[in-house]
Amino acid sequence: MALSRGRYLTPKMLSEELGIELRTIYRYIDDIKESTFFKFEQRGKKFRISRESLFWTSVMKSLFFTDKEAEALQPILEELETENAALISVRNKVRDIMANYIEPMAKDADVKLVANTMLIQQAIDEQRMCMLRGYTSLHSDTKTDRLVEPFAFLGSKNDVRCYEVATKMNKTFKVSRCDSVELLEVGWQFEKKHKVMHTDIFHFSDEKTTRVRLLLGTLSKTILVEEHPEAERYLIPHPDGRWMLDAEYCSMKGVGRFYLGLFEDIEIVDSPEFKEYLTDRLKDLTSPA
Repeated sequence: MALSRGRYLTPKMLSEELGIELRTIYRYIDDIKESTFFKFEQRGKKFRISRESLFWTSVMKSLFFTDKEAEALQPILEELETENAALISVRNKVRDIMANYIEPMAKDADVKLVANTMLIQQAIDEQRMCMLRGYTSLHSDTKTDRLVEPFAFLGSKNDVRCYEVATKMNKTFKVSRCDSVELLEVGWQFEKKHKVMHTDIFHFSDEKTTRVRLLLGTLSKTILVEEHPEAERYLIPHPDGRWMLDAEYCSMKGVGRFYLGLFEDIEIVDSPEFKEYLTDRLKDLTSPA
């Protein structure tokens, strides 16, 4: 699954992302390479599963949007102002396809954006520093050069996660605000300080996550999977017929809203931080205005 999402990953990145020992990752990779069901694309030490693989063409074709379908759907979905969970999920899937697999289409007005995006992608793939020339800050209304180590694109590929050398902080930069991007010959110097933005099953994002375990009855489990299909991989059958939802969350807001709406069908298991969050929220609700 991780190798099929479009990003190029090293074995070390896979090990850290999935919480699996590096030697086990290498064994899995060897097994996958031996299968004719998969085809690898490789850039240096990083690789991913190609969309030309039999895995994609024969199995996934009828289950997911094609690149052209996603390209046609994206403008329509982006215009929607909706709280419908199913539509939000579809929009996120289309964004993911566009960000990871479809090469940007160069129009006259977008040539600079495409060029900058390609240079940043090269910096990520080759683990090199780059200079974001003439970056516009909306807060100070100024243009400055930013020396950064880009390491991950977010969303529609207009946002890039970088470690900024001057401030010693991880920041998200908008590619569209750069006059130009200068790819430097200097390799990453601060890789250990890179902090990836995580996104939980309720679509909240942050650098940090908190583990929450919930026992779900049939009603809550069904509603969760219908509204957030990606949650199914975090569900484990429980001996008493319920389901254990064991996942990491970027914000308590999403999982808190889910619990409060179905609390009679959900049991909190060994999650003190979540209980404390709910206690505080209930105090807010019951306190005089």
